[in-house]
Amino acid sequence: MVRLVAGPAYRAVVGRSDSLWVIGVEGALPAAVKPGFGVLVLDQGARARGVMLFEGIPVEGAPQIGTVSVGNMTVPLIGIQLDPARIEDPRCAFFPDSVLR
Repeated sequence: MVRLVAGPAYRAVVGRSDSLWVIGVEGALPAAVKPGFGVLVLDQGARARGVMLFEGIPVEGAPQIGTVSVGNMTVPLIGIQLDPARIEDPRCAFFPDSVLR
């Protein structure tokens, strides 16, 4: 699942190309949104929670682990591992299960 920061969540397709991840976003982003980079969010058990999609320039010096394809655009993918409970309100999940239904 891909979540546009401060926006909706989308279904995604995950694949590999050599040693890099390839994430494909299903659906169209709002017309005014110009994605700049994605962040793969892993929990403390190294389980993927989803991808946060940000506008703006990628984090300088962050190693690229793949790409995110959105329509006809492709942006870099970086990663982070953290305890989701420290940043996420359990009543408002970043990556809601309802998107998968």
